[in-house]
Amino acid sequence: MEEHFLRMAYQSIRRGIFNQHVLLEADAFAGLAGGVIGLVAQSSDYPTAPFFVVSVMVVIYHTFSEWLSLIVKTRSSQAVKRLSDLQPGPASASSAPTTKHGAAKRSSWPVGHNTMWRGRSSR
Repeated sequence: MEEHFLRMAYQSIRRGIFNQHVLLEADAFAGLAGGVIGLVAQSSDYPTAPFFVVSVMVVIYHTFSEWLSLIVKTRSSQAVKRLSDLQPGPASASSAPTTKHGAAKRSSWPVGHNTMWRGRSSR
């Protein structure tokens, strides 16, 4: 997993973008460096363990947020697809409106307009 974040951070820096992957890698490096300094220095008042803990916590939080983001994107994509499947098919114009039994309705259109408009006139 860390390889993925490292690759994304490298690509972002190469493009001049300072995003969450770059911040994650900087945090991981700083946490590990601070922890190693604490182990080497052997000082009783230096917070060695919190450096390691915070670094691990941020990596886990970032991993969880990417997983959650993937779930949200997938479900929203599926919802949009289901909604687009609900669209009705193309409509077609008939020459005269009919009743449910197939008989032609009386037209309230002016004389000379016995068909629905289908585009450009052939006059």
